[in-house]
Amino acid sequence: MLQSLHIRNFALIEQLDIEFKEGVTVFTGETGAGKSILLDALGIALGDRAAVDYVRTDTKEFFVTAQFDVTDMPSVQTYCNEQNIPLVDDEPLIISRRLSQTGKGQILVNGMLTSLRTLAGLGSLLVDIHGQNDNLKLQSDRYQLHVLDTFNRDGRQPEEIYHKAYQTWQQAVQRQRKFLEQEEERETLLARLNKEVREISAVKINPEKDTDIEAEIKRLTHAEKITAALQMASQLLNASGGSLETISQALNELQKASSFDEALLASVQTLETAFYNVEEVARNLQESLYTIEYSPERLDQLQERAQLLRDLRLKYGDTLEEILVYQATIQKKIMELENAQETGDALAQAAAAAFQEAQTARDAWNETRYRAAAELSGEIEIALRDLDLPNGNLSYSLIPGDTLTPQGLAEAELVFSANVGEPPKSLSEVGSGGELARISLALKTVLAAQMDLPTLVLDEIDVGISGNAALRVAERIHTLGQHTQVICITHLAQTAAIAQTHYHLYKESSGGRTQTHLVSIPESERAQELARLIEGDRFTGTTLDTVTRWLQYFRAKNKL
Repeated sequence: MLQSLHIRNFALIEQLDIEFKEGVTVFTGETGAGKSILLDALGIALGDRAAVDYVRTDTKEFFVTAQFDVTDMPSVQTYCNEQNIPLVDDEPLIISRRLSQTGKGQILVNGMLTSLRTLAGLGSLLVDIHGQNDNLKLQSDRYQLHVLDTFNRDGRQPEEIYHKAYQTWQQAVQRQRKFLEQEEERETLLARLNKEVREISAVKINPEKDTDIEAEIKRLTHAEKITAALQMASQLLNASGGSLETISQALNELQKASSFDEALLASVQTLETAFYNVEEVARNLQESLYTIEYSPERLDQLQERAQLLRDLRLKYGDTLEEILVYQATIQKKIMELENAQETGDALAQAAAAAFQEAQTARDAWNETRYRAAAELSGEIEIALRDLDLPNGNLSYSLIPGDTLTPQGLAEAELVFSANVGEPPKSLSEVGSGGELARISLALKTVLAAQMDLPTLVLDEIDVGISGNAALRVAERIHTLGQHTQVICITHLAQTAAIAQTHYHLYKESSGGRTQTHLVSIPESERAQELARLIEGDRFTGTTLDTVTRWLQYFRAKNKL
């Protein structure tokens, strides 16, 4: 629960120190006295965004501190542990915020610097502020569904299961959509790869044979020159007086001389080897001359093939081996692309299966919603009877729809009838502000136990209500305050009468400055204060008697 709120240099507030107790605390005051500013300061302590406009004129910064007792709040303790916020057993939780005129701010939770996001998460667990706009928010279908899901405790696990199944289905649909979007791209790629395979296959590359093509082209191109050179070389070796005959004669003479000088034997052997080598060369030349063929047709064929191989190298690889590796790679890719239809069928089946699973999970979740809607409607109708709407009928219209949605429903709205014989209509069509306020309060009181919030702030929730209905609303708030700390901003004397603690806000101008002040109304002066709320300073004795009876009534209820 909220224990205290300290405010410095905030808008019209120079300094306020407010202590809070259990039960109902009421703030009253004239319009413009600073009640909204007080709530703004509390909201900033709970994580609302702060603006430099809030810094009081001629001051450097504002400062807001809120202190909470979180002893019996396991959700807050868990959150603080997750965020590494220090908590000491039986010690209060203290939130401090400051903001300077330059826009520099600081957030401290139990002395630790904290981000605004972390503070907002913590604030949502500490206090529920119900403002005047919440009555209008009640007309939103989305908010009405949020109310139902808050009440539906049995739906927590089914909701989690559905959201996971819904996400799985969305992912499956996305994969299928992406596959279909790439269909044209796959067909284009398949056509190109097939063309490349045909082009490479048509050449029938044989690395062992094709490697020698250039050499053979060179031989055929210069066949005449080769023949002439071989003929000349052969003639020089074999002709009379040629190299063979000369070496043979030299060898005979050297052999003769070696019979007289053994030192010449080595030269004989060397020359003899040379003779045989030259003789072998001469024979080879003759054989080569017999094998040389010049075929223009063969040369044309080889040159054409060589060009084909050069074209392939330019496109697919520097060597024939690299071209063959590329061919194998794209053939594998072609198989994958040709099997894409099977992939598409598998993706479609996966998406259909995921849809079915999500639909089943949605139906299971909505079953808990239907039960919760009936229970919630019944409890709200009981609350409405206590709020002077004895014939109020409120029910949910829930339509799942054929498609899946993140919220699991195509339509969800509250319909209301205030009187017997009137057909129910959407809350967005309810024109009475008083009816909306009472419906909103009925919802808030029914949901209070579900939300586990120890502190509830009601900002003029009784707007548009008067007379007996206002007294019934006050009784309902009083009942709520018996198990929840309620802080109530009101202009109604009926609501103010229920307070265990009553504060009055007023503003005063002095020395050219205006500031908001706060006074605690003692029990002995409360009747006069309530009478002023009804008739101003010139209240009648009858009014004083009426509010005195109200106070006596609620004092008696407080003692029960």
